[in-house]
Amino acid sequence: MGEPYRNERIWKWLAPKTGLTAKDMLTLQTDVYSEVDQEIAQRLAYGIDHASRAGKQLRQAANLLRAWNGVVSIDSAPAAIVAAAKQAFYPMLLQPKLGNEWKLYHWDASIYAGEQIMMTENPAWLPPNYPTWDDFLADIVRQGLAMTGAPPDLNRWRYGYGHPVDLEHPIFGLLPWFKRWTGTGPQPQSGDTTTVKQVARTFGPSQRFTIDWGNVDTATENIVMGESGDPLSPYYRDQWSCWYRGRTFTLPFTDQAVAAAAAHTLRLEP
Repeated sequence: MGEPYRNERIWKWLAPKTGLTAKDMLTLQTDVYSEVDQEIAQRLAYGIDHASRAGKQLRQAANLLRAWNGVVSIDSAPAAIVAAAKQAFYPMLLQPKLGNEWKLYHWDASIYAGEQIMMTENPAWLPPNYPTWDDFLADIVRQGLAMTGAPPDLNRWRYGYGHPVDLEHPIFGLLPWFKRWTGTGPQPQSGDTTTVKQVARTFGPSQRFTIDWGNVDTATENIVMGESGDPLSPYYRDQWSCWYRGRTFTLPFTDQAVAAAAAHTLRLEP
């Protein structure tokens, strides 16, 4: 079973709308709201509020989490807190029962399973030495902040800088000097694996495409780096800025539109 979050967000976003345009569809394709992250944020805030002990930094975390709108933006401190807590969750949940063998457990729906465990609060899942689920969840926030190097003032923490995108040329990326020259280098990124714009450090949407079948020459497209894989080509990495900033451009579709827009032709002959 796959996780339902992106599918649910798409349907909820589309359902009340009519007369959608290419601009609207690009807005959806680059959407970085996460309902599950916002739900987890609220549960973590409640846990900190009701834990037996919570220091100044944890109380600040709870206040940020409670007020969060669920948008996983580059500058979001609450998104960084949730990401850190999720990173700490499974080791702290499973290691007391399994020791280092907890590392063997990897499954596609792990975020969904974690959400269900947090929300249902089954006593059988609660690790020993924690009197309540609130105490445990407060501690995963504490440990997550420590593991990920959170600043003392959490208002200064920004999600995207700890979760960048970093794309490299598959061949030149193996060479240190060429790697810096031909790749993007780490760039702060919005979104996560639960948002419609599904991204992590080394992957993301390979293409953003829209088309109106009543007027095909208004189609838009953007691929990640550009058409050329040759770093010496002017077309190498020429689409990266649009991909990274959530923009796009018109894609001529009919033969006449393609001929009118063409600036360069590459002919390959045997």
